[in-house]
Amino acid sequence: DKAFRVPPISDRDAAALVRSPRASSLLFGFGGNPPVDVAQLEELLIRLGRMAEDLPSLVRVNLDPVVASPRSVSVLAASVWVRVPDLRIDTEARRLADV
Repeated sequence: DKAFRVPPISDRDAAALVRSPRASSLLFGFGGNPPVDVAQLEELLIRLGRMAEDLPSLVRVNLDPVVASPRSVSVLAASVWVRVPDLRIDTEARRLADV
């Protein structure tokens, strides 16, 4: 059960990401459990989308596990993959061509 959005992620996108999985009812107090802090979970998604937008060399982010409780959201482990920027071979000064 997965949900996807393309960054940047708006607050509406984050809300949809949290609510679209079939197991999302567990976040909202299903079965007598207290609801988690969904606003903080959505903020985490928005920040991840912003990070993906701000860092073009970012390839993948894995947050596992993320623990959500009624008062907080915690990322207990994270892995980040980045690609090596392309090396430039033209080291001489450049200028705009005369047209």
